[in-house]
Amino acid sequence: MGHIPEFTDTTFPTTSLPSLNFVANLGLILFLLLVGLETDLHFPISHWRVVLSVSAAGIFLPFRLGCVISYGLYNQFHGDPGTVYVDFGTFMLFIGIAMAITAFPVLCRTLSDLKLLGTQVGVIVLSTGVVNDVVVWILLALFAWPWSTQGVGSPPSIFFS
Repeated sequence: MGHIPEFTDTTFPTTSLPSLNFVANLGLILFLLLVGLETDLHFPISHWRVVLSVSAAGIFLPFRLGCVISYGLYNQFHGDPGTVYVDFGTFMLFIGIAMAITAFPVLCRTLSDLKLLGTQVGVIVLSTGVVNDVVVWILLALFAWPWSTQGVGSPPSIFFS
């Protein structure tokens, strides 16, 4: 639809985007609040080893896949005109971390639609998604923080000395 001339500007005028963004975020927050109210917190706390082991696998496997995929992506696109040079190690870490992030609202919606929120499997999957998102978003913030002040390029000396 983005390729149809004037479709985006006609359907979503720029003056309406802040309001639409607010309503969408409010709906997302209310949905996640309802999911949180329906979730039994005693089960994941009592089965913390299962949650942490599934979470570790849920972080490690996509991170590893992202690192493997980044090799091909980097070699394919690193010399394109208009792109900024980025060191391969930096690119690999970013792609690996980005692949490990859970789409938590999508996970909640899927579990809700399948009526799995009240089951043990649903609670473990939801708890794992929370642990994954907290760990990986912290890693992404720590990884991206130095570039927000130094610009793009080789990694800062705090990572690789």
